[in-house]
Amino acid sequence: MANVDLLNRSIDYFDLIWSTPNVCSFSVALPTDKGVAMNRESTPSYQAEWDAGDLGCGELVMDLMMRMRKLEPGQVMRLAASDPGAGADIPAWCKMTGHALLHTVREGDNHFFFIQRK
Repeated sequence: MANVDLLNRSIDYFDLIWSTPNVCSFSVALPTDKGVAMNRESTPSYQAEWDAGDLGCGELVMDLMMRMRKLEPGQVMRLAASDPGAGADIPAWCKMTGHALLHTVREGDNHFFFIQRK
């Protein structure tokens, strides 16, 4: 029964952030710079990584939520995403879920996010 309650809460959560079907309504103020080249010395260490490719908002955050659940609190996920909206979607998702966005890098069309599980 606990799994059903968790699923219902997850569905309610996503109903709140989607204003229309297949359109994500995340909004967040982001810096206008284009990011910096990835520097191994400045990026956090991570225990898991996922290349989400060009998955869009709905699929991206749903899959990310499931992957973050597999991590222990405090562990870090390195997420690579090429969807143009990822630069706004992922910081907003982290803020809404309480996960810490430790570091963000943009290289060309690719975004790299280092997210620490709460």
